Order: sequence, then structure tokens, then C-alpha cells
Amino acid sequence: MALREKAIHRLALACAHYNEIGQFNTPDPLEAASYFNWIVMGAPTSAAMLLGDAGIPDRDERHRHATESVRIFLCAYGVSAPDLS
Repeated sequence: MALREKAIHRLALACAHYNEIGQFNTPDPLEAASYFNWIVMGAPTSAAMLLGDAGIPDRDERHRHATESVRIFLCAYGVSAPDLS
């Protein structure tokens, strides 16, 4: 199993756990984990690929991005999120 797959698998286990204890509303923890991975990694990866070193965010930017990524994810999968299934 590649490192990326291991990371997403571990995130899926966490999603399943939070789903089981009623803190997440996700019918597919693996899919939710994959979405979370790309919410967090998408923009920084794209910026680094397009801009090189100039696209690498500083510590404060990484923190803001991570915080916003979690907020977005919880809007979709937190227990107060609408049930779209």
C-alpha cells in the first residue's frame, strides 16, 4: 500500500470512528477521507506545481488553510451538516 493510500485509510478509520460515535454523518468514510485529503492538499499542491518555491505557503498561510479545510469538511460531514443521502 502506497503512503497516500495508507494516509487516506487512516483518515477513513478516523471518519468511521467519528461516524460511529455520532459526531460525523458520512455513509462512506473512505470517500469522506479522500475528500478531506484533497480539500487540505489540493490548493497547496497546485500552487507549488504552478509557482515552484514561490507557491509554498508560509506557516501562517498553512495554518489558515488547514483551519478553513477543517471548517469546510465539518460543514459537509459534521452532525449539524444536512443529510444529503
